[in-house]
Amino acid sequence: MPINEPDVIPVNCSIPPELLSMMDDYKSIVNHLISFGIHHKIGLEKHYYPLASTDDSGKPKPIPPFRELRDSNMGWFREYYGKYPVHYLGAASSFAMQLIKSWRTLGGDITSIPHLRKPIARLDNDLYTINKINNKLQIEIKTAPRKSVIIETDVNHRHWAAWSQNRKGALVIVPDGLRLCFTDDTAVPKANESAAYDFNFERVVLARSDGEIKEVDLKDVMLIQKRHRTKRISVQRTMRHNPTKGERLTTKNSGREHARVEDLLHKKIHGKNNEILSFVGDRHLGVEDLHRTTKDILKDDHGTKHNVRMSSWIHGAFEQIIAHHHPDSSLYYTRGTSRYCPFCSSNLTHPTWKQSKCVTHGLFDRDWLEAVSGLVRTNTKHRKGHPWAIVSDIFPEPIEAKLLHNSLLSSNMMIRGLSPEMESVHPECAILSPEARSDIGNIHSDIVMHENRSDVDNRQIIGSVEILTEPGNDANFNMEK
Repeated sequence: MPINEPDVIPVNCSIPPELLSMMDDYKSIVNHLISFGIHHKIGLEKHYYPLASTDDSGKPKPIPPFRELRDSNMGWFREYYGKYPVHYLGAASSFAMQLIKSWRTLGGDITSIPHLRKPIARLDNDLYTINKINNKLQIEIKTAPRKSVIIETDVNHRHWAAWSQNRKGALVIVPDGLRLCFTDDTAVPKANESAAYDFNFERVVLARSDGEIKEVDLKDVMLIQKRHRTKRISVQRTMRHNPTKGERLTTKNSGREHARVEDLLHKKIHGKNNEILSFVGDRHLGVEDLHRTTKDILKDDHGTKHNVRMSSWIHGAFEQIIAHHHPDSSLYYTRGTSRYCPFCSSNLTHPTWKQSKCVTHGLFDRDWLEAVSGLVRTNTKHRKGHPWAIVSDIFPEPIEAKLLHNSLLSSNMMIRGLSPEMESVHPECAILSPEARSDIGNIHSDIVMHENRSDVDNRQIIGSVEILTEPGNDANFNMEK
């Protein structure tokens, strides 16, 4: 994850004809570079600059993929698009490699190679200048050696005065205007304390290195999506005879839904409510790496029935807002966080989607326990083949005791009358190996299945629920006031 995400200021203005023709050429250049880079497998293998005769270090410098793509097409560019500065090829090569990298990250399906269809241009900061004359913003864009186009416009963006003081980045030209990017290069101080979060559909749970744990409710966000889904279904049913109007209404409702959801997330993360970043403070934040989770869940029969639910999962928007407003953050590996207990590393069982049971410590709220696992992984570097670190390996005994105490307190919130027939899906466990998969589908009553309990004859008091466990018998729940 980048340290600082660039700030983007949209500028709506008319694009001169010279730039419109340049955007068409830029689109053709990028499409050619994408095909060339994929065909020649640029970026999959490392290539190095030759060592200088005076260099005796024996460590050659690697060639960045976009420069390799640029140098391989220099002759082609000068032959067909020599009227443009050579810097255009560098900017297009960088843009093309970003698209190729995203395509490979998503699986590299050869039947759906990335291809630009609309005119666009993404120029580096050495291809344009910004001047402010007489309260007017003048943007000078170089189109050829010793030739340029000047766009004069007003900028009424509320953050212009602050963001424009930072280093200017890329300039994106689209048919309806410009997108100015500014990057804040202020060094982020290294934090001694840390925090991590576990994100799910209706709540996010945060754990801190001082032992505190907090849950933030997201049901109001899910309610917006549920109501707009009802509207979309109604429009699709009533507008079958008029698909053009139905598409217009669907687009209108979708835009309104996305705006409301994003606005509410901003308020919860750093705005009016500020429930999340106020809890995180200036600590280093561990962010769940959920980039491939949705695709992994829906790739087989275990996840197809959850298509509707997964399509409304907003973890991507949540992560972008967090990374933008809290630069001191990093991704942590999420696979197996619900499989091993972060306190003793024993295998967990899951009586329901929202419960995790450890043979040593008892019953936990699943999301709360995963937040503690994320905190452990944020503060450790795991080596392949080695066991996962536990809380006692990182934190002192008082912090470990506090995290365990707060995690066990979550069991009071966990026994909230969850019905076994409740249709639910847990993102990290919709597809797991059989030994770690939840057995929610096998539960026919409100009792815990015998196979998920230990063979030790003991009595556990969790909150206000007394659980009697005896070998060979079903568990009995005696509710006590």
